[in-house]
Amino acid sequence: MNQIYVNDKTILDQTFELAVDELADYLSFLVETKDWYSEFIYFSRITPKAVDFFMNDPYYKNHLSSFHLNFIKNYYISLYAFRKHAEACYEELTKVLELEDLTATDSNYYNIDVADYEHLLGTYRDSIIKVVISTESEKLFYQWDNTSKVRLYPISKGSFIHGFDYGFNSIQRDSSGQVISHDWHFGELQGVLKKVE
Repeated sequence: MNQIYVNDKTILDQTFELAVDELADYLSFLVETKDWYSEFIYFSRITPKAVDFFMNDPYYKNHLSSFHLNFIKNYYISLYAFRKHAEACYEELTKVLELEDLTATDSNYYNIDVADYEHLLGTYRDSIIKVVISTESEKLFYQWDNTSKVRLYPISKGSFIHGFDYGFNSIQRDSSGQVISHDWHFGELQGVLKKVE
């Protein structure tokens, strides 16, 4: 419980607050220094000066890199750790308190129904990488090439997080609703893995 509510939750909250503060500070900077800001925010108009700024300003790119590190990477890692530790704690408490029957029927039970995510299961490939999404003991797993499996946690029916990296992971479907690829990206790195099985 301490791991979750003292350590993990504190780190998660601090990471989020740091990102919000950084974003607020940067927006204040734009408000005070960029004459095109109101056009961009209020009217959704992108002036040539704004385009030049977003495309070429080195300090803007530095800010994006910092935000990526402080929020996306660190928050993602903290969120994954919180989820993993919370699940382990819940399972342990369930056993200690002998509540297995109750949690199996509890609508607030944290655990996912793997059947709702069977569309994710399979093998995905590009010219170099092979990813396998599988299920064992009612849990989803993600395996990158020949590495060990790590837990996969769905965010929605079309996106998920896993323990190998802090990137964004999503699935793409064809017009009939069949999953055709697993797309990932973090920073400028990105890839598309076609579903082959």
